[in-house]
Amino acid sequence: MEDSDDIFEDFEAKVKSKKEGLDEHDGEFKKPHEHISEKELLKRRYENEKRALEERYEKEMGILQEKEIKVALKQKKSKTGLKKLKTITYVMIIILLGYITYLFFFNAEKSAEAESTQDTPVSVVNAGNKSNESEEVKQEAPEEVKAPIEEPKEEKEFPGTITLTIDRVYSELDEDDKDLGYITKVVFTIDNGKNKVLTPIVDVYIYDDKMHESWKTRSRGKYTYAIGIKAGDKHTASVDLAPKTYRGLDSKKNIRLALNDTESGFITEANNAITIS
Repeated sequence: MEDSDDIFEDFEAKVKSKKEGLDEHDGEFKKPHEHISEKELLKRRYENEKRALEERYEKEMGILQEKEIKVALKQKKSKTGLKKLKTITYVMIIILLGYITYLFFFNAEKSAEAESTQDTPVSVVNAGNKSNESEEVKQEAPEEVKAPIEEPKEEKEFPGTITLTIDRVYSELDEDDKDLGYITKVVFTIDNGKNKVLTPIVDVYIYDDKMHESWKTRSRGKYTYAIGIKAGDKHTASVDLAPKTYRGLDSKKNIRLALNDTESGFITEANNAITIS
């Protein structure tokens, strides 16, 4: 079994062989020959492995969520097609029943009219001066049955806009190092003021002035609602964020939520800024 000192010396040699770079946490350049303690080496190795695990988690989570969206969209289209087929079938059945009913009453009226013509005398004798004058028996035409007039239904009016609101941001401090913090979850509300169903996709971005600009466009969490939000309804949900540690807790962290629709694309966004405590 190798000695732990040899392991740390090997790791230190690998670190010194790399090009000089800016340390992500303290923002200072490290000299190639600067002595680093074993505790610091262990801490850096842990942070490097943690960052690699975070990136892998974000990548695999993104792939899984895209699959879930595709499956949900397919299920929605299948249900819509089945619903249309059922509606057309019901309409055809109603039309067929109406036609059969019409034929039945039409034939019944014809039969009754024929029987009435045979039983009615062609002429009648008047008691007055006129004699042997035939009197036509007039058949009363059946009254037309008028269908009831349906009153037009009042359609609800909507403002025509969709709003996104950040309700709450959850954060916490590291138990062992009070200079480290986390942002774990974001709660938000969507108000669908459009006159159609909204199937939202929400991405969460978190960054500050000390972090690299790429974090402004790197999603820390994604939320989808394949069932859809009905016209005029509100929907409240939360997003659990991928693990990420922050230093410089006194500086505010910018939180941005971007709302997209599966059909029409980007709709709106909401912004907030907090300090981790």
